[in-house]
Amino acid sequence: MFGIKITKSEWWFVGLIAGIIIVCTSIPFVFGYMYAPKDAYFTGIHSLAPGDYHVYFSNILETYKGHFLYRDLYTTESTRYNIINTFWNFAGMIGKVFSFSPILAFHAARIAAIPILLFTLYVFASYLYRELNKRKFFFLFLCFASGVGAYLEPLFANVDMDGGYYGKPMDVWVAESNIFLSMLHSGHMVLSLALLVIIFLLYLVGLERQKFIYCVIAGALSLLLLSFHPFLFPIICAVIFSHILYLFATKNKQNIRAFYQGAIILLISAPMLLYYAFIMTNDIVSRVRAEQNINLTPMPHLILLSYGFLFIFGVCGIYRFLKQKEKDDIKIFLLIWLVAQIIIIYLPFNFQRRMVEGLSIPLIFFAFEYLWYLYPRIENTIKSVFIKKYIFNNPVAAIYILAMLFGASNVFVWARDIALSIEANPSVYISQKEKLSMQWLSDRPEDTVRILADVNSAHFISGISGKTVFAGHAVETLYFSDKEKKVQKFFQDNIFDNEKFEFLRNYGITHIYYGSREKMLGKYSPEEKKYLSTVFDSGEVAIYKVNPKF
Repeated sequence: MFGIKITKSEWWFVGLIAGIIIVCTSIPFVFGYMYAPKDAYFTGIHSLAPGDYHVYFSNILETYKGHFLYRDLYTTESTRYNIINTFWNFAGMIGKVFSFSPILAFHAARIAAIPILLFTLYVFASYLYRELNKRKFFFLFLCFASGVGAYLEPLFANVDMDGGYYGKPMDVWVAESNIFLSMLHSGHMVLSLALLVIIFLLYLVGLERQKFIYCVIAGALSLLLLSFHPFLFPIICAVIFSHILYLFATKNKQNIRAFYQGAIILLISAPMLLYYAFIMTNDIVSRVRAEQNINLTPMPHLILLSYGFLFIFGVCGIYRFLKQKEKDDIKIFLLIWLVAQIIIIYLPFNFQRRMVEGLSIPLIFFAFEYLWYLYPRIENTIKSVFIKKYIFNNPVAAIYILAMLFGASNVFVWARDIALSIEANPSVYISQKEKLSMQWLSDRPEDTVRILADVNSAHFISGISGKTVFAGHAVETLYFSDKEKKVQKFFQDNIFDNEKFEFLRNYGITHIYYGSREKMLGKYSPEEKKYLSTVFDSGEVAIYKVNPKF
C-alpha cells in the first residue's frame, strides 16, 4: 500500500491497540448502565457535549422509520425531509438490522469506526517513518497524547459557557481537541478524522507517483466526508491550497500537478457543496440552525494549555526542522497543515472550534520528532547508573512519565465520565417513568405529533421517542432563546387560557408533556383545561392531547 511495507505482526499490534481503546472508551457507558439507580434510566450521555447525544439518537430513529433524509425533530418549523447525514444512516442501519436501541446503535457505529481510524493512522505513521519502533511510538502518541488542562482544572472549575465557549483548556471539554477524546465521544468524529488523514495522504502520494487516480479517490472521500461532517472541508481546502501556493512561490516543479489535484478534489466534492448552498439559501430551518451553531475557539493562551507539552516540544521540533538546510517535502506539508489550521480556527466563522479536529496530528508529529532527537542526547549526558537503569531503561517508569506529561487530560475526562455513573449524577439519568412516557410517545404512529415540554425534558423526548418538540436544543431549535422563554411563560401560571390555546394552535402543538421539570416552572394545571385531554399517565408524568376546539 503506497509502497509501504507493513508486516502481519504490525497489524496485530494495531489490532491490539484498537481492542484496548474500544474497551477503554466503552467502559464509561457500560458503567452508566451498571450503576443506574433503581427505577432510573441511563440516557447515554457523558461529559463531552452532552447536549448533542440525543440529537444523534433522533437521527438514528429517523433511519429506523425509513427516512434517509431527515427532519430536524427539535423545532416545529421543520417539515421537510432534507437533512443529509450518511453516518447516521449507517448507524441507523446497524441498529435496525440488529434491533438495537439508538444508544447501542450509536456505540456500535462508534466502535466500528475506531479500527478504521487506527488503520489509517498506522498507514500514515508508516508513510512518514520506515523505522519500525519509530512508527509504533508515533502511532501511540497520535492515539493517546493530550494537553495539561487536567492539572489546571481547579482554576477553571467555576467557568460557565459564555459566547459559545467555555474559557478553559479544550482538552477537558472539546472532543475534537485530540484523537482519544474523539474516539471516546462519537463515531462520526472518528470516521471524519480518518477521512481527513486519508485525503491528505492520497494527495501526497498522488504528487509523489504522478498519478491523478489518487486525487480522484481523495475527491470521492471528500464528497463522503461532506455528506456527514462538512466542518472539516474548510481544513482540506485551506491546507491543500496553501500547499499549492507554497509550491508556486518556491517554483517547485510539482506546482501545476498539485493545482490540478486540488481542482479535481474540489470538483468531485461539488455536488455536496451545491447541496449546502441550496439549503442555506432556500431553507430557513437550515439557515437559522447554521447561524445558531456558535462554537468559538478559546483564546490563544487556552489553546496552548490545551496541548501543553505537545506545543512546547512541537515548537522546538519546528525550529529544528527550519534550521535544516535540506527541507523534507512531507515535513513542509505537515508544517503548512499546522499553520493553516491554526489560522482557520480563528477566522470569522460561527463554527471555529469544530475545525480544531485534526490539529493535534501535525503538532504531535513535530513534538515527537524533537522528543526522538532529544531522548538519546539527554541519556548520554546523565552519569547516574540508577537513573539510567530505573528511569530511562525502565518501560514502566517511561510510560508513567509520558502519561503524566502527555496523557493526563484524557485520563481525567475518562475518569470523570465514570464518576458521573458511580456517583449516580442526575444529569445522566431520568426516571423509568419518564422513559416510559417518552416511549409511549414513540408508539404514536403520526409523524405530525408535536410536543410542548420543558426544554430539558424535550431534549430527551426527541432522542427517545423520535417525535418533534417545540424547543429542546440550543442549535437545532430555531430561535431557541425566544422559545425557551415562551415555554417558561406557558407553564408559569394557570391563567390566560385563550392565549395559551392560540399559542398551541399557532405552533401546531398536539401534545403537552407534564412531569417534574414542567411542574417546577410554575402553577400551570393541565388537568383543569378544557382544551386538553389526558391520554397517558405514568403517575409521575402525564401526557395531554390538545383538543381541536376550545
